[in-house]
Amino acid sequence: MNYRVAKLINNVFFIDDIRNFYPNVSFPSEGLTKQIIDAFETYEVVETLPHLNVEKLVNIPATLKEDDKVYTVEVVPKTQTEIDNEKFAEVREYRNELLNSSDINVMSDRWDTYTDSKKDEWRNYRQTLRDLPQIYANNIHGVVYPTKPT
Repeated sequence: MNYRVAKLINNVFFIDDIRNFYPNVSFPSEGLTKQIIDAFETYEVVETLPHLNVEKLVNIPATLKEDDKVYTVEVVPKTQTEIDNEKFAEVREYRNELLNSSDINVMSDRWDTYTDSKKDEWRNYRQTLRDLPQIYANNIHGVVYPTKPT
């Protein structure tokens, strides 16, 4: 259960477990109700918010909002650089998965059975995968993955 609340002391919000503010009081095991929070002159604390993948949470000083809750985060748009860096990491991760899953096809027991053209297909496929981050460095959101040889 969440027992974290904000308490205003000398015009500063302190955030802690209500049981630390009031150690001699028993609180219900099912958590705090609005009535309990109000009775102890404390505020519900909002430490996370829903947000889109093009947004992020940033920490802010404890702030009382009009809904009578104290917020320690707010949602702000990500910069284009942050969005690009996340996409770049995603591309590299998927690229690595594709390389790892194709390793078995270049092991000597299989490789030795391939024709020269089949070997070239696998070499080109794997090299293109390795080159993806450089090829799409200026257009990371437009990545087209190569087709795996059959």
